[in-house]
Amino acid sequence: MNCKECGEEISKEARFCPFCGAVIKAPSSDDYKGRTDQKVVKEPVFKTSKKTPESPEKIKARSIKQKLIDVIVVILIIVIASGMVAYRVITIRNSKKLFSMAAYVKNGILYLDTDITSENDVPIPVSKTSYSLIEYGFDKTIAAFSDDCKILYYMDKDTGDGSGRLEKVMLNRLTDDLDDNSQNAEKVADFVISYTPLENSTVLYETNEMELCYYDGKNTRIISEEVASYFLSYSGNYVYMLEGDEQGMTFELSRASLNSKASKVVLADDVEKVITSLNSDAVMFTVKEDDGTDDLYLVFDNKEAVVIGEYIYYAQYCSYSNGVFYSTVDDDDIMSLYYYDQKSSSRTCINNISSLNMQSGICMYQKADADTWYYMLAGGDEQVFDCAYDYDGKDVWSSLDGRYVMVTVSSEDEQGDMVVAFRSTDGTLSSDKLITQDGSLGASTGTTIYYLDYNQDDDTIDLCSFHNNRTKVLAKDVSNDSLVTAIYSTDNLLVLYNTYDLNLSIYKDGENRLWVSDVQKLIYAGKNAAVYVCDSECYISYLDQKEIKTVLICDDVDAIVVPEKSTVDGYVYGN
Repeated sequence: MNCKECGEEISKEARFCPFCGAVIKAPSSDDYKGRTDQKVVKEPVFKTSKKTPESPEKIKARSIKQKLIDVIVVILIIVIASGMVAYRVITIRNSKKLFSMAAYVKNGILYLDTDITSENDVPIPVSKTSYSLIEYGFDKTIAAFSDDCKILYYMDKDTGDGSGRLEKVMLNRLTDDLDDNSQNAEKVADFVISYTPLENSTVLYETNEMELCYYDGKNTRIISEEVASYFLSYSGNYVYMLEGDEQGMTFELSRASLNSKASKVVLADDVEKVITSLNSDAVMFTVKEDDGTDDLYLVFDNKEAVVIGEYIYYAQYCSYSNGVFYSTVDDDDIMSLYYYDQKSSSRTCINNISSLNMQSGICMYQKADADTWYYMLAGGDEQVFDCAYDYDGKDVWSSLDGRYVMVTVSSEDEQGDMVVAFRSTDGTLSSDKLITQDGSLGASTGTTIYYLDYNQDDDTIDLCSFHNNRTKVLAKDVSNDSLVTAIYSTDNLLVLYNTYDLNLSIYKDGENRLWVSDVQKLIYAGKNAAVYVCDSECYISYLDQKEIKTVLICDDVDAIVVPEKSTVDGYVYGN
């Protein structure tokens, strides 16, 4: 029942309200007339304001026991609220910690290892699996974890023609018995050649009949029946599909929503290339026209595609300024530079260009019969590159937030190249800052770029980063690494993998280095750890307090997957 004074729910046997102290009238016999269940049903009373009771005799002094109850209630509320805050803090903290699980195939059995940093734990046998799936190329997708790590998806049976059966099992239902685990598994689909676990236990998968299907956790619906390839939009709410013959040169591009059962929408025919944005829903694609030219289109989730220009060369869509650079060229190799503004649907054009260096946030260019270099920032106007440094068409970089630009310029003594950073404000470059007297730009990701700093006196090369106008030495003396690929994991570890010599280097604090040779596969790098395979033995090297420790996960491993994705930043320099 509810207190008629304050509206709080109280026990029907209560003689007074423990919340406001009001005396509760005992139910009379009239309240039970015509009823057989002996229950009193009253209209709820909602508290709208504090009022003085009509009858003073209803007021009763609160006892010590009542006050004690109030204190206990307050304490409980504080404890619960503190627990919720603590849980959120712990959750955020755990998201940055090293993951503990991995799934791997050994001797035809898929195992789940719940503590990969320990050599003494016993892995859980999940299911038998066919080695032919590994031969089909499923070694990277033989298993996959859901985003919340509550479900394990895996391929267990060869269903022919390069496909397998996709199953799923709840991790909390796994036991030490292989047969029990197989019985607890649930089939998702047969004839699967690729799959992508999504949020809320949903899966997007493709069959060997070129069908693209969406599994919502219980049922499956076919999105398309002739998919050569597909990819998710940045938001994850839409899937884009290139449809047609897998061996074709052009395809039909269509789009479908994963949150509704509406039919797919065809965006264009004769599509040659698709260019996705790094941090927005923008998708660009090129269409082959009958006259042999290519048109460049721009489209966003749930919007129609618009043609923005004749395609010759393009840059990534610049999300901070809502636009894109692209260029055309005539028969005399004279170029025109365009900037398309998506908000206003307008274009800015610069003609008569002989040399052009185009990036997502900045273009450096030189006009025909002139020595002057110009630049245009995304969304800005043409500016003369007028500074103390001599630029001659070398590398340029712009951060994805549009705040900083880095330019490689010729050194004064012509011995190597200098790297200079600028602030990007209101369409102009300012506050130039010399980063290195002798160096070169490398890979970039978001608002961070990696660069090499050469020391001619010591004949060494340091790998550094630039972020928010700050530089940091990540690895000293990488000269002997013959670096090919840099994988930046966290602020505490840097993982470098040479895909040519198959050497792995893990640096801590820029100097302390763990070097591993003959690394056939780098499975993962991130969260202060690296997982890799050497001679069919899988290891994890991770940061334990201040030391890098290495633990054998499994020997004779055929395939291994982890819940996390590597933070691969790309190539820095080659051999």
